[in-house]
Amino acid sequence: MNGIEATKQICEVCKNTKVAILSMHHTSEYLQRALKAGAQGYLLKDSAGAEVIAAIHALHEGRSYFSQKIVGM
Repeated sequence: MNGIEATKQICEVCKNTKVAILSMHHTSEYLQRALKAGAQGYLLKDSAGAEVIAAIHALHEGRSYFSQKIVGM
């Protein structure tokens, strides 16, 4: 199972769970698939630890988070 499918299943079963995808893909197509599956966050695998922590805090606070490297795609 890939991350998109896992996200879809997690979001269907655990409605209150927030999902952030950590991916090597930086295309808008993959981002759109992640969002459609229910992800509230999307980071690239080369994101710094501080950015991962910021994403976790954002999701915990009810906000979405997208890696600075993909914003504006």
